[in-house]
Parts: sequence; C-alpha cells; structure tokens
Amino acid sequence: MRRFSEEHDLSLSDLKTIIFDRGRKELEAYTHAKERGYSDYDVENQRLRYIAIWVVIEEAGLEEEFGHWKVQK
Repeated sequence: MRRFSEEHDLSLSDLKTIIFDRGRKELEAYTHAKERGYSDYDVENQRLRYIAIWVVIEEAGLEEEFGHWKVQK
C-alpha cells in the first residue's frame, strides 16, 4: 500500500500545512459553536473533532509549531 503523500507528491511541509489548517478550523468551529446556536450534542461532536486533530499534532510533537503557525494565520 502506498502512502497518501507518495500518491499525491506531498512534502512534509505540505502535510503539516494540511494538518495545521484543519486544526485551526476545527478549533475555531468548536470555540464558536455555542455562539452560533449549536446544540450541546453538536458542540460536543465539534469538540471531539478538534481533539482528534490535536492528538495527531501532539503525537507528532508539533504543539509548539502549531501554536506559532495559528497565530500567524
């Protein structure tokens, strides 16, 4: 089985950008969910979506880099 990055010719930098962008979007959606009138169920689901991407960032040891990246965006 080929890796996604091999099939799509993505560099490590491209993959980090994809992950960081998704993390920023999920965090934003979660932090604004209640303001937008989401139900408690939907807010919890959004929290879980953010946690899922955060775990990937954390396991890759990219927490600090993600923090700097999202401030720049």
